[in-house]
Amino acid sequence: WSCHLNRAACFDKMQRLDDALAEANKALDLAPNNLKALFRRGKTYGLLGRLEEGTADLQRVLTLDGDNKAAKQQLALIRQKQKAQDDKDRKVFSKMFAPRPAAKPKPKPEGNLKEESK
Repeated sequence: WSCHLNRAACFDKMQRLDDALAEANKALDLAPNNLKALFRRGKTYGLLGRLEEGTADLQRVLTLDGDNKAAKQQLALIRQKQKAQDDKDRKVFSKMFAPRPAAKPKPKPEGNLKEESK
């Protein structure tokens, strides 16, 4: 499992996040409670925008090791991203479902009436 952890770290540094995630998953298949593997996968989930999954992994790290500063910091970053996404979603949906303003009645066209000169 340590080789998978090292590969996950390398892929993370190279911005190959899908590969980093795959390697972290392989490490967790071999050692389900490995703190480094959980941390790396949680961090990668956060970078991929899979915030709920990242939060779950990092909270699991903190359940196993409550003093893990790196996990606390990464969890704070993911929560910031989640709050920003929630605010953005709230704004979009409030516009989408906001009541429409009442339509103003359109004035009736008077037409082109020409006065005849006498």
